[in-house]
Amino acid sequence: MDINEIFKKTDTKPNLMMSEIIESQCLIKGMLHSIITEISNGNPEKEKELLSIAQKKSDEELLRIVGRFSSQNSD
Repeated sequence: MDINEIFKKTDTKPNLMMSEIIESQCLIKGMLHSIITEISNGNPEKEKELLSIAQKKSDEELLRIVGRFSSQNSD
């Protein structure tokens, strides 16, 4: 899915769309935290380990997105 194509084909305003994306991401993060808490079964070390893995994956995705936008801007 190309977000630029979506903006071109619809009457969507980027700032409103970003607001929705951020809200969705917050909901996903909350659900992920609930799942991790449940899986860790009250073990704070396991919960900390799982949260660390989730944060690492989140950081990797953010870097991927920033890299993609940076490469598009240099054209």
